[in-house]
Amino acid sequence: MIHLDTCNISKYISSNIVNAMINGHVSKHGPYVERFENACKDFLNAKYACATNSGTTALYACLKHIGVEGKEVIIPALTFVATKNAVLLAGGIPIVVDVDPDTWCMDVNEVEKVLSYKVAVILPVHLYGNVCDMDKICELARRIDAYVVEDACQSFGSPNENWGHYQCYSFNGNKTITTGAGGMITSNYLDLTPIRELIDNSTGIMNGRMPNLNAALGLSQMERIDEFIKKKYKIHKWYQKYLPKDTVFQKNNGVPWMTAIKTSSAPEPCRYIFEPLKDLPNATYIHKEYMCLPSSTLNTKQDIKEYCDAI
Repeated sequence: MIHLDTCNISKYISSNIVNAMINGHVSKHGPYVERFENACKDFLNAKYACATNSGTTALYACLKHIGVEGKEVIIPALTFVATKNAVLLAGGIPIVVDVDPDTWCMDVNEVEKVLSYKVAVILPVHLYGNVCDMDKICELARRIDAYVVEDACQSFGSPNENWGHYQCYSFNGNKTITTGAGGMITSNYLDLTPIRELIDNSTGIMNGRMPNLNAALGLSQMERIDEFIKKKYKIHKWYQKYLPKDTVFQKNNGVPWMTAIKTSSAPEPCRYIFEPLKDLPNATYIHKEYMCLPSSTLNTKQDIKEYCDAI
């Protein structure tokens, strides 16, 4: 069996989850949320962390706290639609720019073309684990005194210097680690207490906190994070080894959450690249010409070899 994007939890029963259930710590009140936040802070070298119930909530909460209503937010054309939805939900105006043809991340030259004092936030997306040109993006943001909110939902474990004001992660079931459903906001510059209050149903405008039971699963996953990251790199290398030598891969500079290649055919169970948010040249070409390959850490070397043989 070739696994597409199922997270690796089936072989382990989490004592954390059992303890949480026995002690009735299943909703937002309980010890595991804080422990999971601390584990993520340590791993990501972040000063502050706030667990959420999804990556979308993480993005929305940051944008809502910043106050983007009626203001522009620059986003890349190639991303999961939740990036744009979070901007719209917070009342912002999405300004969509094209992506770099090699990394598929936000093209900083295109960002510079639309830069103005109407822009409140630049929101780069680290697509499939690839890291954007954050030094340049932060430089552009400083020119107009804008915030930088990183959509890092697909890049947990990638080289991360916490460049922006906020980093937003997803722990959905298909990510490198999972909490079932959940997300995380980190920052090295800004205390997250106001955002924590914003997403707390008792003090804010929504119920966006991560339940304790989900955090218990996340804490167990963090115990295996090095194993999962090593496996992601192995899968990428196996594809490079067993596919034809002239295969064109997405240029990669981070943990390859998904491995993607240029291909003239799309056998099951590969996936199309995200449909662009706007019909722009590079994003449209990548969407039409490239495919994501099965990249779950449950795949074995033999699984990948058999799939490459089929291609």
